Amino acid sequence: VLRKFLGGDGFVHPSLELADAGARGRGMFTTTPLLRGEPLVQLPLHRLLRRGKLAWSELLVFQGQGVKGLNEDEELIMYLAALRKHGLYSGWYGYMRSLPFEEPNSSLTWNPTVLRALRGTPAHKPARTLRKQLLALCHRFAAFFECRELRWAAAHYWSRSFELTIPPGGKRKKTRTFHALLPVVDLFNYDATSTNHFHI
Repeated sequence: VLRKFLGGDGFVHPSLELADAGARGRGMFTTTPLLRGEPLVQLPLHRLLRRGKLAWSELLVFQGQGVKGLNEDEELIMYLAALRKHGLYSGWYGYMRSLPFEEPNSSLTWNPTVLRALRGTPAHKPARTLRKQLLALCHRFAAFFECRELRWAAAHYWSRSFELTIPPGGKRKKTRTFHALLPVVDLFNYDATSTNHFHI
């Protein structure tokens, strides 16, 4: 599915496959040993999910009504939610099929008691900020989405998004930094205790 989604300009190493790892979720696994420095994925630029390149017109029913004025992260969260609900005929449907139906464990899904227990720690303020952001989106788009649908999108977005920096070059005179979702790449789970590493 993902190889088809990336098309002729993309590449996924033939030894990589998408599989479920039980309670640890879904991720990319290798079926054979890999050589150090071996390319694993080539992601075409048009397959970066980022603001300014969102195909709202491909979606049924909800085509971005009311997203004007949202910040970069909020618009990408809304697009992810819309893709899941209305994106059957979108070119991004292959990517959506790679995402788990379950919400990842995050501060957005924690019980309020857990959040209260964080008071006085550095994690408390960021967790409250994300929950307030989600609540605002739930109120603003209540006519189109249930809050659980937006929570799923927000939890996946914040656990998968990358901050990318493009240096000056060509007609671009300044360094540009933006957030994006990187299909396939975001399926590489990272374990801090692992002896294996990959570079982007």
